[in-house]
Amino acid sequence: LEAVKLLWKPPLQIFARKLSGGSSLFELNATEQRTIVMVLHDLNLACRYAHHLVAIRNKTVYAEGKPEDVISRQLVKDVFQMDCQITYDPLFGTPLCIPYGKGRRILQKEGVS
Repeated sequence: LEAVKLLWKPPLQIFARKLSGGSSLFELNATEQRTIVMVLHDLNLACRYAHHLVAIRNKTVYAEGKPEDVISRQLVKDVFQMDCQITYDPLFGTPLCIPYGKGRRILQKEGVS
């Protein structure tokens, strides 16, 4: 039985999908006290699912801790060279990174969600 599961940039489906043993990663961590180490480049997924984050810059640990204690505009700027706004995920309450930049802009119509 694996005590630690290592995942390198897992696909999005792995968070909800059942693994071969019948449990999701979240269930394995919660019910069997399994340690799961993942490399993720999607900050919002990392904030939503991780209990502990490690941000690395120039091969050095820049910051580590709970997502709500670690993720900030300054961290994102320093580690990823990206300006952003940090707010909270409306479904989970975890930090949510919204990068500034060019892209499509659709204004939400009243009454539409």
